[in-house]
Amino acid sequence: MLAAVIDGAVDGAVVAGALWTLWYQLALALQFDLRPSGWPFAVAALLCVVVGAHRAVAAARPEERIVALDDERPGPARDSTRRLAVRAVLVVVGVVGLVQIVRDRDSLGAVAPAVVVILLVVLLAWPVVAAPTPDAREEEAPGMVSHLVVVAAGLALGALSLFLVRYDADDVYYVNRAAWVAEHGTAHLRDTMFGPGTFPNSYGGGLPTPSIEALQGVAASMLGVEAGTFAYLLYTPVLAAAFVWATWRLVRTWAPRRHLLVLLVAILFVLASGASIIGNYSVGRIWQGKVTAYAVLLPLVWAYLSRAAAGRSRSATVLLLCSGVVFVGLTTSSALLMPVIVGAGLLAALALRSRSLLVGALAFAAAPLVNGLVQAFGPSVIGTQPVGVTGADQVFAIAFGPGTAMVALAVVATALAPGVVRRPAAVVAGAAVVATMATFLPGVIGIADAATGAGPVVWRLAIAAPTWVFVGLLVAAPAPGLAERLRVPERLARPATAGVAAAIAALAAAVCVTGGHWLWSGEVGARLASRPVWKVDAVALADVRAARALDVPPGLWLMPPAQMEALSILTARQHAVVPRIAYLETLDATAQQVSDRRVLFDLVRRHPGPQPSVADVRTALDRLDVSLACVSASAKRAGRVLTEVVGEDLRRIGTMRCHVRDS
Repeated sequence: MLAAVIDGAVDGAVVAGALWTLWYQLALALQFDLRPSGWPFAVAALLCVVVGAHRAVAAARPEERIVALDDERPGPARDSTRRLAVRAVLVVVGVVGLVQIVRDRDSLGAVAPAVVVILLVVLLAWPVVAAPTPDAREEEAPGMVSHLVVVAAGLALGALSLFLVRYDADDVYYVNRAAWVAEHGTAHLRDTMFGPGTFPNSYGGGLPTPSIEALQGVAASMLGVEAGTFAYLLYTPVLAAAFVWATWRLVRTWAPRRHLLVLLVAILFVLASGASIIGNYSVGRIWQGKVTAYAVLLPLVWAYLSRAAAGRSRSATVLLLCSGVVFVGLTTSSALLMPVIVGAGLLAALALRSRSLLVGALAFAAAPLVNGLVQAFGPSVIGTQPVGVTGADQVFAIAFGPGTAMVALAVVATALAPGVVRRPAAVVAGAAVVATMATFLPGVIGIADAATGAGPVVWRLAIAAPTWVFVGLLVAAPAPGLAERLRVPERLARPATAGVAAAIAALAAAVCVTGGHWLWSGEVGARLASRPVWKVDAVALADVRAARALDVPPGLWLMPPAQMEALSILTARQHAVVPRIAYLETLDATAQQVSDRRVLFDLVRRHPGPQPSVADVRTALDRLDVSLACVSASAKRAGRVLTEVVGEDLRRIGTMRCHVRDS
C-alpha cells in the first residue's frame, strides 16, 4: 500500500510538472506575471498527486511474487549445463577483458570498451530475452519493511543535501532566473544577469524553455522567501528524497530479486562517485533542472518504458507523454538526449514486437522534438561557452570518472546488468545500454553536435542510461535456480546463493570505499557545513548582503568575482559588472562594453599581473554607470588604484573596501 501511494503521488507530480511546463511556455510567449498563478497551480498539483495516489492504490493488486511477462509461455525449465558453461566463460572473459581495457583506456580510447560492452549485451542478454526461460524462483515483491527502509534512506539523503556544499558556477544563471521570476514575475526571454533584459540571453543561446527555475521563483514568492532559499533549502531535500524513490521504482521494475540490497548498493555507488558525472549530477546539484532530469526523471522514464513493454499501454503512454513535457521543462538538452532514449525504446519495441512500447517511446519523443525544432530557429548553441566539440575519450571520462576501479565496476555492470533484469524489461535495459554505448562509436558525437549545436555539452549523450542502477543489479545476478542447475545439494543451495550475492555486494562496496570519491570530499571541491546553508561562498554572500543594506543609487555593481557571482544568485534587482567571466565571452554587447567590463574585472580579480591604469578604470566606471565599486580588503594594489580613481578613502564592507557613488 505504501509503495502504491508514493508511486501514484510521483506519477501525479509528473503530470503536474507537465501542466506547469505548458503554462510556462504560454507565459514565456505572452510575458505575463506568473506569480498570481502560484496558489492555483499548487492546488492543481496537489489534486494531481492525490488522484495519482488514489488511482495507484485502486489499481494495486496483491503481488504474490514478481512474475515476468513471458512466464506462461512454453520453454525449457532450465538452461542446459553446456549453455551455462558457455555463458560463464563469456562472463569471465568479458569481465577480465573490460577491466584490462579500462586500465589501458588512455591508449585504447573510448571505442574499445563501448564495442566490448555492446558485444557482451548482445551475446549474454539478447539470447535470454529473445527466448525467455521461466524462473519460478523470483522473489516476492518488496514488503513494508523494505519500503520503510527506502523512505528512511530518502530522508537521510534529503538531510545530507542540506549540509552538502559543492558550489557550481552555473547557479549564476539558474538561480538568477528563479530570483528574477520571484522579484519581477515574468519569464524573461533575455539576459537577467548583466542587466534587466538589456542584452540577449548570454547563457549559451536558445530560448529559455525550461520552466523549473520559474517554478522555483514562483514558489519562493508564494512562501515569502528568497529564490536561493527555496532552491537550496526546500526544493533540494525533497528532490534528493525523490531521487531515492525514483531509483527504487526502477529497481522494483528491473530487479528479479534482492531489491533492497540492489538499491543500497546503487545509492552507495552514487555517494562514492563524486569525481564522475554520476555523483555530480545527484543530490549535490539537484536543484538544477538538468540534474533533476538525470537523477529523478530518467529513472522514471525507463520504468515507464518497461511498463509499456509489459503491455500496460494506456497509463504508461500518458506518463511517457507527460515525462517528455517535463523533460523540456527541466533542460534545454532534452532534444539532445531524446534520440538516445527513444532510440533505445524503439529498438526494444522492435525486438519485442511491442506496439505499446513503440507508442510510448514516440509519445515521450513528442515534446523534446518540438523543443528541438523551436530551438533550431533560435541561437544554435546549447552549451555555455563557444568552444569545440568534446571528443569521445573526454566524454567517456566525464561519464564514468577518472578512477580505474570505479570505472571498471561501472563498465562491467553496464555490460552484465541487462542479463540480470527480469523480462521483458531486460530488453529495455539492454537497448538502453546499446544506445548509450553507441555514442562512443566513431563519428556519433560529431554528428550529434552538427545536428543540435550542443558543443561542449554533447557529452550528455552518454548519460542516458542509469549506470548506478546497473551497478546495484549485480547483486541480483546469483539466481536461486542456478545452484540447482549446478547440482548443489538443496540444503546448501540457498546459503550458497546468498553468499555469492553478499560477496558481490562486499566487492562493490570495497571498490566504492577504496576507489571512489565521496560527494562531500574536499578532493571534488565539496564540504559538509555545520548547518543547512546556501550552496555558495558564505563569506561572499555575507558581503553582498551587507552591501545591499547600503543606500546605493541605481547602476551596476563591481565586486570581487566571488561576490559578483553571489550577487547574481541572491537577486536580480542589482546587477554585477561581470556575473561570471565565462558568460562575458558570450555577451552580445558592443566591443567597448565588453572591453570596459574586462578592465574592471581585471581590477578586482586576484592575479599577479599588472593592474589596469587609473585612467582606464575611471573611464570604464563612468561608461558602465557603476554605482558601487568594491575590491577585496586584502588586495592592496587594487585598493590603491580604486582610491585614486574615486579621490577618497574606501569604506569597509565585510571583507571588501568599497566606494558608493553619490546619487
